[in-house]
Formats: sequence, C-alpha cells, structure tokens
Amino acid sequence: MTTLSYTSRDEPWVSRYIYAERVKIVHASRMEADDAYDDLYGPVIEVLDALLACIAGEVDDDEWNACMEKVQAQVLFAAFRDDDRCDLFLGVSKAMSDLGMTSLDGAVEQGE
Repeated sequence: MTTLSYTSRDEPWVSRYIYAERVKIVHASRMEADDAYDDLYGPVIEVLDALLACIAGEVDDDEWNACMEKVQAQVLFAAFRDDDRCDLFLGVSKAMSDLGMTSLDGAVEQGE
C-alpha cells in the first residue's frame, strides 16, 4: 500500500529531481555492453517519463495515484528482478520517498 503526498508534485524542483533519477537510469542502460537489459531499463524509463508528464500536466488525484502506482510497481519489479542492478532501481524509489511523494505504510516500514 502506498500513501501519496499531493503537495510535493507542485514544487518546481520535484520534476528536476525525478529527471535526475531518470538520467541515472538512462546512463546505466547505455553502459550495458549489449541490449540484453533493455527490457529491464526501458519500462522504468517509460514510467518515469509518464510521471514527468503528470507533474507537468494538470492531472486529478486519481490520475496521479495511477501514475505513482505504475512507477512504484515498475521500479520495484526491476529492482527485484536483477540483483546486480537492485540498488540503482531502489534508489529511484528512495528518491521519491525522500521527496515526500510516496511513503510506505506502517506494516511495510516495520518489516511485517
């Protein structure tokens, strides 16, 4: 379960911070020797692009929730799919939490 904060998305620096996380993912994907990991990086880049579009656009809370859920799901899917790249993808999730965009509910925070 994800709890969302609606105020932080209106801050101008939020999009710059998310874009910086996107740049990290794009750079990491370009550092790969072949296209073997495109299916890992590509979907994360796509959902971050969608999130940036949501931040820039006028979206209601339901659209925002849907966008945030897609981002969190895709980032966590990528993180748990590849142990060697886990920290990179979890960094995106942590950045979103640090921004106040998402937070884990009490059960998850307590490790239950």
